[in-house]
Amino acid sequence: MINNIKIKFKLITCSFLLPFVFLGCAGSGPLLRPDQGSRFAYISKHPELSVDIQQAIQDGKVIKGMTKEDVRAVWGDPKIIDSYDKEKPLSSYNQEGVDWWSYRGSSLSFSTKRYVKFYQGKVIDIKFSYWYDT
Repeated sequence: MINNIKIKFKLITCSFLLPFVFLGCAGSGPLLRPDQGSRFAYISKHPELSVDIQQAIQDGKVIKGMTKEDVRAVWGDPKIIDSYDKEKPLSSYNQEGVDWWSYRGSSLSFSTKRYVKFYQGKVIDIKFSYWYDT
């Protein structure tokens, strides 16, 4: 009898928590990105895209040389956009013509941040950071 209660409790707990693992707790989790169908539609509307960029979009990846529109087609809207501010001192994050887009996805205890650096509207760098929240 007690074993049956423990098993039922575990099943209920797992069925409640499982969606959070796949959807993430906040930010642009994996299921909030544009789906494959919308990425293919984007490619068909933009025949001028290079073969490499078309393949990256199909695969759901961001690569150097993409435009901001291309990145949105792959990862959706960024959580944060940092643009040049002439009132702030120049730095690697504050340069004329440079924008940084930040994306964040997370699950119950594992988080990922993705950063895309643009120069004059084109991707010049992509960075990832991962951490485990306890």
